[in-house]
Amino acid sequence: EIVMIGKKLEGKKLAIIGAGGTGAYVLDFVAKTPVAQIHLYDKDGFRQHNAFRAPGAPSLAELQAKPSKVAYLKSIYEKMHRGIVVHEAFLTEENVEELRGLDFAFVCIDEGSDKKMIVGSTLKAKR
Repeated sequence: EIVMIGKKLEGKKLAIIGAGGTGAYVLDFVAKTPVAQIHLYDKDGFRQHNAFRAPGAPSLAELQAKPSKVAYLKSIYEKMHRGIVVHEAFLTEENVEELRGLDFAFVCIDEGSDKKMIVGSTLKAKR
């Protein structure tokens, strides 16, 4: 039945907002599907404490390079998915419109007020 689920995702464009522990694992699953694009949003750097919460195991050299979370994750998952688009930014009221045109967004962030703004903005856009 996994083929039927994959067909539902085929050609879709989605976002993962927040590339920490939860967002990294969402990417791990989604990158293995036939979605057309995966937009990753996060401004934070990928550091040692992130490595303990993300799938896989970065090398010491990768950690010392201090990439952003989204750049590090793209470097890993672009080996299996060509449609990964990185946004080294947090979603704010100024850029939340970038979600327009996407089919789905996984909101994987901690801050409640930011979640409320993101969901509120996308609901307004649908009206």
